[in-house]
Amino acid sequence: MRSAECYVARVSNENLDSDALQNPRRRNQKYCSHCGAQVVVGDAAFCSACGNPTNIPAALRPYAPHTNQNAIIAFVLALLSWFICPVVPAIVALFVVNRAEVEIEESGGGQVGKSLTIAADWIAWINILLWMVLVAAGVAIAWLSNVK
Repeated sequence: MRSAECYVARVSNENLDSDALQNPRRRNQKYCSHCGAQVVVGDAAFCSACGNPTNIPAALRPYAPHTNQNAIIAFVLALLSWFICPVVPAIVALFVVNRAEVEIEESGGGQVGKSLTIAADWIAWINILLWMVLVAAGVAIAWLSNVK
């Protein structure tokens, strides 16, 4: 009795035409030993035709990059700076944004979140500048009221 597990056999270069040898995607094609359907290395852990596992090693399968934790933290801090203790979370968010950008660059595509860091940066700076203007306006109004 045949196992339900699907074994994938690598296609040798002798069985490929010249186009397949030049096209790396076709060179990495495998065939499901259970149903015979073509399986491209890295596309799936399961055969798209029969649904059985392909036993392609995880190292050959692409992985989805994850969102950088510091980018999320910076974004949340920047948003909180509008509601809780205005300037302090915004300043902390700017430091966390800097660290997140470094981590994203160093990950080599393994992490995403650049858009979160940009948004957090803008939100934090707008908050800081707005409070600076409000404080300056308050000081100016207080000074002008005492000048009379």
